[in-house]
Amino acid sequence: MKPVIFILTIILCIYLPVAISVSVDFNDDGFVDIQDLIIVFLSFDQEEFDTRIDTNSDGIIDIRDIVYVARRFGTAVTPDECSPQIEICDNGIDEDCDGSDLTCIAGRNLYVSTIGNDAHNGLAPTYQGGNDGPFRTVQKAITASIEGDTIFIAAGTYDLEKYSATLNKAISLVGQSRDATILTNGGTLSLHKRVNAKNIMFKNYFKRDYNSAVFRLIPSAGEAIDSMVIDSCAFDNVPGVLLSRGVEGTMRDIFVTNNVMTNINSPWSVQAIALFDGNIANIIVSNNTIRNVFTTAPYYDVIVIIFGRDEATVVDKIIVSENVIETVRGGTQKTDSGYSPGGRGVLGYGDNIKVLNNRISDFDQNGFPRNCIYLKGSNATISGNIVHNCGSETAGSGSGDICIKGNNNENNIVTGNHITSDSNQVLGGFGIYTKGGGTIEDNYIYKPHGIGIFSFNSTGLTLLISKNYVETGNRSIWSYGSGILGTIRDNALISHIDEPTRIPANFNLINNQVCKGSSCSLEPPVKTCINQGYYCCSSCSGTSYSSYDSTCQYDKAKCCAACS
Repeated sequence: MKPVIFILTIILCIYLPVAISVSVDFNDDGFVDIQDLIIVFLSFDQEEFDTRIDTNSDGIIDIRDIVYVARRFGTAVTPDECSPQIEICDNGIDEDCDGSDLTCIAGRNLYVSTIGNDAHNGLAPTYQGGNDGPFRTVQKAITASIEGDTIFIAAGTYDLEKYSATLNKAISLVGQSRDATILTNGGTLSLHKRVNAKNIMFKNYFKRDYNSAVFRLIPSAGEAIDSMVIDSCAFDNVPGVLLSRGVEGTMRDIFVTNNVMTNINSPWSVQAIALFDGNIANIIVSNNTIRNVFTTAPYYDVIVIIFGRDEATVVDKIIVSENVIETVRGGTQKTDSGYSPGGRGVLGYGDNIKVLNNRISDFDQNGFPRNCIYLKGSNATISGNIVHNCGSETAGSGSGDICIKGNNNENNIVTGNHITSDSNQVLGGFGIYTKGGGTIEDNYIYKPHGIGIFSFNSTGLTLLISKNYVETGNRSIWSYGSGILGTIRDNALISHIDEPTRIPANFNLINNQVCKGSSCSLEPPVKTCINQGYYCCSSCSGTSYSSYDSTCQYDKAKCCAACS
């Protein structure tokens, strides 16, 4: 899929009132859900598309259409008394049905240039005489800015001299080019309101303490940071990109898209994107490349993307999609209290979290908990991801390459994922590790060591395991728990050493192909694109298997040996 196009105007005023089709149930299944959002994703940059997908009738499919659909997850097609439309600022009408009218943000354009002067007024991109011209430093521009200003930064390298500030104004930072507009030696911008960033490289930032990050969100109780966009930026050798910790306010409608993040590190616990506390909703992290995330101390965790925590944080409607996450290095030594530092790719606590079509690989394997994807909550979807060498372990705390855990979880779906590891990943681990009810369907799992699918303690909840290909060294499916209910059907199950299954007697076993040994050759009883080891793509590179296109998880997908 092509990268999400950044539309700067989504964080400015939208002045043209355009009626919106109330129903965004594009596949007509009676619900607004992840399938409808994927249809929007696949229509980016297409010349022909269903006109219903163009939610604001502007002739293009862009981020505004994604936001419109994402904010309506879980709704029925029948409208309530409010018929949602694109919000228009300061007209006294609540078009988007969120309980308030949007406040217009109007501001000035300020300019920064390497040939500017901080004695200038910053109101012109080039020197015009007198004090009319660009600033020399980004620090001066931020200090001089007012609510709604956009700061345009010309190509060049700017030393921020460890500049940190707390901002109570909404502004935007726009570089001339991501590779040519470089901000170095910065501190942390602590935000009560949104700061947007586009086309900027943030490099070699100061690591003051464990709260250091390029952007730290600190909304107080009653405050909200919303409509914040970080797009098409680069972050290299910084302690973190986006962080909230110990806050009580709201963070919503935040989009982190099309960025490159490399060498994210510090001597403490490290997270590239971390919203731990507060009310967190409607967040999209999409089309980012994140490589080499590590701690320089041996006792700390590394988590690339995290939303929420166990302690009563409100998290709802999160989408993490189309990202590449590679090379994650957590701590290597237990603490004196016995804590084992972990390394995780995507970690989320809350409901309605969707982790879709990401490529996650190369986690340090040292016997401590490792997961590519780990969710705690209900109504979650983990779909279409390619995960490889996550470094999970069989013994100890029970980490898996893909996990959905937590008490009383239900309605979780794990489908269409490729989960593999190399033969040198001797700790094995679990391919899919679940607690609670849900569906594990149409996945491809190949782990020469370890266990394929493990579930436990799902008392009173129902688990369906179907149409998977599972080949492992130790066991294909292992499930236990008093009163667990479930069905295992239409799977191909191969175990090189142990018996392929260990399951409760009250499971229903239907039409599975099972083999023990290293020379087994089985095909799934119900063949799909994914469970034969192929990929669902928008277009193919090389061999295609068109007869299985219809088994892909979303419309217009092609079944391919490799994606283009």
